[in-house]
Amino acid sequence: AILINTARGGLVVERDVAEACRSGKLRGYGADVLETEPMKTPHVFQEVDNILITPHIGSRTNESVQRQGLRAANNLVNFLSGSPDFIQANPF
Repeated sequence: AILINTARGGLVVERDVAEACRSGKLRGYGADVLETEPMKTPHVFQEVDNILITPHIGSRTNESVQRQGLRAANNLVNFLSGSPDFIQANPF
């Protein structure tokens, strides 16, 4: 089996996953999340060849990157013109 985790790092016990990959019980592990981010070194996954970790970008697409850039630009223009934020996660 190959285990893929794009949900939350805490859903797996990282030491157990590393051991399962080393021993062959798991063919591989791929994740976009870790229990602690950013990854602290040394980390149990660093020496395991059949583990692939991406830098929390699994949801990134060309379209999502364009949307993010446009939102940032719109927020800057709105701020400079005194208009409300285009998207504001934490209103003051």
